[in-house]
Amino acid sequence: MKAADIEFDRYGNMWVSNIGALVPICVRKADGTWLEFEPPFTLSQNWLTGIAFDEYNQVWFIAPRQGVMVYNYGADLDNTSDDQYKLLNNVPGTGGLPTLAVNCITEDKDGTMWVGTEAGVAVFYCPGDEFSQYGCDAQQIVVNSGGYNGYLLGTENVKQIVVDGANQKWVATDDGVWLFSADGTQQILHFTVDNSPLFSNFINAMAIDNSTGEVYIGTDNGMLVYRSDATDGSNSTCGPQVFPNPVRETYDGPIAIKGVLENADVKITDANGTLIYKTKALGGQAIWDGKGYDGHRAKTGVYLVWAASSDASVTCITKLLIVN
Repeated sequence: MKAADIEFDRYGNMWVSNIGALVPICVRKADGTWLEFEPPFTLSQNWLTGIAFDEYNQVWFIAPRQGVMVYNYGADLDNTSDDQYKLLNNVPGTGGLPTLAVNCITEDKDGTMWVGTEAGVAVFYCPGDEFSQYGCDAQQIVVNSGGYNGYLLGTENVKQIVVDGANQKWVATDDGVWLFSADGTQQILHFTVDNSPLFSNFINAMAIDNSTGEVYIGTDNGMLVYRSDATDGSNSTCGPQVFPNPVRETYDGPIAIKGVLENADVKITDANGTLIYKTKALGGQAIWDGKGYDGHRAKTGVYLVWAASSDASVTCITKLLIVN
């Protein structure tokens, strides 16, 4: 028996998927007791690998060469009488995946399930309907490139998808690292060995620390870290921190404002209240280049940084010193 993946759900239960075991799913509950689960249909060599959870307490597994298996344990994990299993494949009406070669599954901040395959990205927009009479097939995102429509990364081997604090999608492939907008329709970045410090275009693993925005990228030739613009934000509290602060005359880089409300409206004014700059946070962080609307660097002085939720129900303020 070989443990292929280990993940913890929101209740502290540890889920283990096994390769080659008679029982492919094991769970160590938060109280220390163990449970075992076996689907009522045959899996190829009894293989299950990657694990992901959705907001409906359903567990998603990669079933190598067969697609994706979804498990709904019902109202009580200990009671198996209401358990439901479903195998999602590449046939419309029973999964609609672009291929059975699935590499990864992850849930985004909207509750949709993103699947990386050897033929690009597929998204389950209605995971809560999987066991309804209608079901829920995967959809591929149509994008326009050079005047031609195609599927998002449809010719790429998508190995991993991670979600940042702004719900943007970082995608690891055999052709470098990609960053897409929250809905996947807009390409923001594409790092390769030709335009970045990447050691190799073959990306084997990726993870993100959403408290700092640091993206850890594992290649077949070593690991790098990239500091992104987005971090996790709060829905109720606001405590902005600005760095660097003060901004010295020798500094010409980005000014980060973190610790704000998720997707907050951020404004920067001078001491008299004149608006210098405004933007929207990416998750819990906003970036300012230190310039006003006239394109010139802000003058020496104390500036006020305001952050507010979209409905202005929660606001906060801090100060920033610029020296020229």
